[in-house]
Amino acid sequence: MISSKNNKVFLILSIIGFLINFISYYPGFLSPDSLDQFTQALNNSYADWHPPIMSGLWHILLVFYYGPQCMLFFQLVLLWTSFYFLLILFKRNYGNLFWLVFIFIAAPFVQNFAGNIWKDVHMAFAWLLATSIMLVAFFRNRKMDTYEAIASILLLSYGCWVRINALPGLIPLLCLWLMLLKTNKPPKKHVVIRLSIKAFFISILVVLTQIVITKTILKPHKSYGEYKLFMHDLSGIYVETNKLCFPDFIKNYPRFDTLYLKQNYHYSTFDNIWWNSDHKYLLPAVNDTTIKELRNYWLHTIADNPLVYLKNRTKGYLAFLRITTSESSLCNMYPYIHPNSYGLVRKSNFLSKTIIPLLNAQSDTFYMKPWFWFLFNILIFFAAFIKRLAFIKPIILTLSLSGLFYLGFEFFVFQVDTDFRYFYWNCISEFLVFILICAEIYKSCLKPDNRSTILASH
Repeated sequence: MISSKNNKVFLILSIIGFLINFISYYPGFLSPDSLDQFTQALNNSYADWHPPIMSGLWHILLVFYYGPQCMLFFQLVLLWTSFYFLLILFKRNYGNLFWLVFIFIAAPFVQNFAGNIWKDVHMAFAWLLATSIMLVAFFRNRKMDTYEAIASILLLSYGCWVRINALPGLIPLLCLWLMLLKTNKPPKKHVVIRLSIKAFFISILVVLTQIVITKTILKPHKSYGEYKLFMHDLSGIYVETNKLCFPDFIKNYPRFDTLYLKQNYHYSTFDNIWWNSDHKYLLPAVNDTTIKELRNYWLHTIADNPLVYLKNRTKGYLAFLRITTSESSLCNMYPYIHPNSYGLVRKSNFLSKTIIPLLNAQSDTFYMKPWFWFLFNILIFFAAFIKRLAFIKPIILTLSLSGLFYLGFEFFVFQVDTDFRYFYWNCISEFLVFILICAEIYKSCLKPDNRSTILASH
C-alpha cells in the first residue's frame, strides 16, 4: 500500500502543478469559438453549433465569477486530479518510475492547449480523469467501487456531450468501464463481443441523455452546423464532375456563385468559402424544411458518385493529417484572448513569459504534426500483442482503439484542417499508453527479486 505520507506529497505536487498552470494561462485563452460560447453562457441563450451543455456549465460557473476563470479552473482540476491518481498508480506499481507521469503532464502536446477554453480540451481532460480512475482499479486487481463507477461514467458522458462526434471513441472506453464493474481480468473473446454490444447501447443512452438535457433544459436554437458538411461534399463532387449537384433553393439563390466555388474549393477545408475573406455570402439561410431537402440531396448525390466522394474525402483527410501538403496553416497553440467587447484581456506574467514561448518553440517539431499521432496510434495498437505487455493489453487496446475510432470518424465529418486540437485526445491517450508500455518493459527487464519487491501488486 502507498503510505498516506506519499499521498500528501502527491497532493501537494498536484496543487503546485495546478497553480503553475492556472497562473501561466490566467484567465484562460479564448478564441472566437470560445467567445461565442461565453456569449451564450452570459445570455443563458444557446445555439447548437457548439455544445450547449458546455455553455450551460459555463453559465452556472458565471455565478461565481465573471469571465473564463472558472472554466479554466474546472478543466485544470480535471487535468491535475488525473495527475494525482497517476502518481499514486505509478508509485504503487512501478516503483521509482512515477517521474514518467511528470513527463506525461509536462509534454508540449499536453500543455499546448491546457489553457484554452475549448470543447476538445474538456473532452480530453474528462476522458483522461475517467481513464485514470479506471486505471487505479485495474492495477489494484479489483473492480471499481460505486463512487469510481459513477464518477467515471459521468466524466465519459460529459466528454461525449461536449464533442458529439467523439462518440466512436467513447465505445472502447465504455468496454473497459463495463469490464471493471465486475473484474479487472481480461475477458474471453465471446465476453468481449458482449461487452462491445453493451457498450454500444450505453453510448446510445449517453447520446439520448444529452438530447434530453439539451432540448428540455437548455433549449438551443438550431444553427444547422451540418449545412457546412453537406456543402463541402457537394462542392467537391461538383468540382470533380462538373455536375451542378445542388438543390434548387441553392442554385436559384441570387448570390450563389459557382465560379467562385470552383476557384476556391479545397479538399481539406471549407472554411475559405464558408467564411471567405471576400465577404461573399454565397449561400441562403436554411430552415428545417430546406436542410432536410439538402440532406436528402446530399445522400442521393453521394450514392450516385461514391468513388468521387471517397476520392475527395481521402485527399482531404491526407491533408487533414498533414501527410500531403495543405493550403491551410496548422494552429498548434492559441495563447491569446481574441479581441472582444466584454473587457476580457490577458496580461503576461513571469510564468507565462517562460512557459508559453517554450511551448511555442516546439510548434514545428514532428510530434506536433497530426500524421505522427495517426501513425503512433497504429503502432500502439499492435504493441498490445507483444507478449511482455500482456498484463496491460486491455488498457493498450482500449486507449488505442478509442483514439483510432475518434480520429477515423473524422474522415467523414471534418470540414476544416487548421486546428491541431482535433488530435488532442490522441496525443493524451496514446502518450499515456506509451509511458505505461515503457514502465511495463522496465518491469519485465528487472531481476526477479527486484521485480517481486517493486511490483508485488501485479
